[in-house]
Amino acid sequence: MQRYKDLGSEEVEAAEVMPSTVKDITAWCKGVEVVEIDPFNSTNTFVGINVPTPEGNKRASQYNFVVKDYAGDFSVLEDWKFHARFQRV
Repeated sequence: MQRYKDLGSEEVEAAEVMPSTVKDITAWCKGVEVVEIDPFNSTNTFVGINVPTPEGNKRASQYNFVVKDYAGDFSVLEDWKFHARFQRV
């Protein structure tokens, strides 16, 4: 997990869901690893994580970011939303 800062002053920890990171992120957020199947080609699969958040479980698909805020709560952001809001510290 790496540290990032939002455009204000909040510092968070975050990690991008990738095949090489999915197990570490799953353990970190106490989530559940899942396999997603491409609806157009069932031979293509992708990693994902069901992440516990204050609003309930949220799916972090491959290339999404799992974010832990200053209060210790987790959230899921699509990569473009994450990069628009946060920069590496």
